[in-house]
Amino acid sequence: MTSVRRTVSTPTASYVVVDADPFETSGLIVARVVDAASGQARTIRRVSTRAPHAYAHVASGGWLVLTGRPQLAVPNLGTANQALPARLEFDDVQPVDLVFTIPAGSTLPFRPPDVDVEPPPTSLVGTVTAEAFPHAPIGGATIAVAATAPPPALVALRTPLAAGHSGTANVVERTLAPAAAATALAAPAQAGATKALLLSVAGCTPGTGVLVLGEPADFEHVRITAVDVAAKEVTLAVPLRRSRPGGAAVRAFLLTGVGSTTTLARAAVAGDGVVLVDAALAGAVVELAGPLPELRATGLVANVDGRWRLDGARSIGELTLTVSAAGFITLGPVPYDVDYRRPNLIDLSLTT
Repeated sequence: MTSVRRTVSTPTASYVVVDADPFETSGLIVARVVDAASGQARTIRRVSTRAPHAYAHVASGGWLVLTGRPQLAVPNLGTANQALPARLEFDDVQPVDLVFTIPAGSTLPFRPPDVDVEPPPTSLVGTVTAEAFPHAPIGGATIAVAATAPPPALVALRTPLAAGHSGTANVVERTLAPAAAATALAAPAQAGATKALLLSVAGCTPGTGVLVLGEPADFEHVRITAVDVAAKEVTLAVPLRRSRPGGAAVRAFLLTGVGSTTTLARAAVAGDGVVLVDAALAGAVVELAGPLPELRATGLVANVDGRWRLDGARSIGELTLTVSAAGFITLGPVPYDVDYRRPNLIDLSLTT
């Protein structure tokens, strides 16, 4: 049979086109792409693949589709796993590179689990005030953060993590006792630093000692690994997460006990201010195990101006807030849907 040739002209050029049989392809991968925080379908701007003889497509409703001729794109599927890479691009987050592995002998198209796309972490901020005029700020008010339907449960940290922790890491309640009177930083301590100069190193003990920096609203707990008494310098087990000026409050503590233990329900990454755990913990301080064990104060506290802040909320769809203060009626639990596209400003008022 003779192929039919014809000329197609455009404003810029002319082409000779040969009409032939359609090029048939089959579905190789069909995957749903969802928002990790809400579980809702994610809008994909563009998808591509570097796999030979495979083609990438976006379908409505957050679907990614890879097609191709199986005998060319996955020639050894009958006896071996086949890997197909893909790159997803979005309007509001960084591109995501992933590799789909089709198990040997699978029926096509292969349908892998949903692809979770994490939005950038966000913060929750607000002010706690009295509902009655003149709406005075309530310094020292506590804000408890919890999951709406555990498990997993949530633990809010006053200072985000400095390091990552595996999804099987233990999370342990710890108790501390003051080891000396309060002192202060003798020089500024920058985020990322592993040493701190103090006005006094009294009570600072390597191993079992803990340095607590800042005020209650932004407490940062760090284990002490070494002390240079002459230089009044303390070496810390993990880098500081927050920068603090010279003169910032510091106090030495000793670890005195262990409380309830659970495990992470999701691997934690540096910068997380909320961790997911298998069972709720009530301790005021917890320690996350790992190559770099980290201590963190839990729950949130309003500063003297009534302001509170939770940094590092990552892929959490909904949580509850319970606010309490001496002399006021407890408010909550109040459900809140975390928004990853605009600020989460949550002002709370208490009545007497």
